[in-house]
Amino acid sequence: MDREEFFLEVQKLAVQMDDLIDRYDARDEVVCVFLTGSITEDEFGDMLIQAVYGMHVDNSDELDSVLEFFSQMYEASKELGDEPNWGDFLGDFGISLN
Repeated sequence: MDREEFFLEVQKLAVQMDDLIDRYDARDEVVCVFLTGSITEDEFGDMLIQAVYGMHVDNSDELDSVLEFFSQMYEASKELGDEPNWGDFLGDFGISLN
């Protein structure tokens, strides 16, 4: 994989997401947190993350809520197996995929 080309393309998608939020004048209504990257180790065995990321959150409490949501989704995906029914699962949180 050409990492530089890959990350440049991911960055373009991140800019498009940001533009979409602005186009819909949704900056005050939308929470957006994303990270796409690769994990490697340095010569000491410490984890290094090379990533393109972005976030639109209003404060640290909102960020904490988003991180908790990600943690819950991760745990749920382990419980649900290879073919989770996300519609049912997310419905438990009041989130509709429709």
